[in-house]
Amino acid sequence: ITSDARPKLERILSHFEAVTQQLDVAVSANTQSHDGGVGRIDDTVASIQHSAHELESALGDVKEITERTARGEGTIGRLTHDEKLINEVEGIAQGINDVVGPIARLQTIVRLRSEYNFLANTFKNYVWLYLAPREDHYYRIELINDPRGSTTFTQRQVRTSPPKDGEPEFYQQTVSETRDQFRFTLQFAKRVYFATFRFGILESTGGLGLDIHLLNDNFQLNLDAFAIGEKQYARLRAAMAYQVLERFWIVGGMDDMLNDSRDFFLGGQIQFNDEDLKSILPFVPATPR
Repeated sequence: ITSDARPKLERILSHFEAVTQQLDVAVSANTQSHDGGVGRIDDTVASIQHSAHELESALGDVKEITERTARGEGTIGRLTHDEKLINEVEGIAQGINDVVGPIARLQTIVRLRSEYNFLANTFKNYVWLYLAPREDHYYRIELINDPRGSTTFTQRQVRTSPPKDGEPEFYQQTVSETRDQFRFTLQFAKRVYFATFRFGILESTGGLGLDIHLLNDNFQLNLDAFAIGEKQYARLRAAMAYQVLERFWIVGGMDDMLNDSRDFFLGGQIQFNDEDLKSILPFVPATPR
């Protein structure tokens, strides 16, 4: 039996020796890794302790600040305890909102318009600015270059010597003089449904206006009455305007309808909302320097 089992025992012992050698290598490697791991653990624990000290210091500062705030010390403490100061801050904030709010809602609409007068054979040009703080009303500021300008009437006493038969020696003569000059318009307008009513100064004279808005505001009928007293009748102007393209309108109508100087006109205008102009209005001085 021993003779037959000897070769098997030798093989088993050789295998066991190899296994023990591998185990020894593994243990040695694990021992070195374990030492390194222990070193890393020590570093981590030290870092945690350092962070804990810093956090404790920061919490101490926060505690001090909150205690001062609770006692009403410092700016934040006064803001949380002083009712008068709180009311002042709220009043300032409300005042800023009252100023900024209307500016944010304000619409600054610019209109550039040119008309050709057929009988006078001249062009009349406009620059309009609409300041609309709300949808239902606006302020209209306008500068007009009117070739017919303003007309003045002068009464003269004329003496003829010798007078003609049957005619007086003295008679009164009325002389009218028209000069090319700029005119201005400043009106307040209020819209009610599809109609806008205007009142104020129109082309440097007192005047009234009515605008009818149709087709989703793409078609307008305008009627103006102004220059009362300059001629026999007030200057009455009727016009129509239609938006054929975005921001571009065609206009036409009759001017000075009640007097002998009536004329027909046809022209075009460009209208747009200038947001940049709105941003600089708060910085425009209210009075000249």
